[in-house]
Amino acid sequence: MRKFVAVLFLAVGALVGYSSHPVPAKAQVPSSDFFAFNIGGSVRLSVDLPQGELTCKVTQVANGFVGCARDDQQRQAERWINLRFVKVITPLER
Repeated sequence: MRKFVAVLFLAVGALVGYSSHPVPAKAQVPSSDFFAFNIGGSVRLSVDLPQGELTCKVTQVANGFVGCARDDQQRQAERWINLRFVKVITPLER
């Protein structure tokens, strides 16, 4: 009789433990990053920085940063702006 009660408690404990175990949630996979500007285009960035507003020719976008060249001859990024600090992005007229 003791074996039966012990097996019964073990089975009930396993059932309770299994039912209280949460099912792991799977996060949604981001479809793709959307940017309001094109690489090579010029934009005006309103930022939460002392400069307030920056004009930027976009050279790269990587890991939440936008790379800016200061003039048209340079294709390498001279400056990186964190997109968290950007409030408004306005494309410049051509």
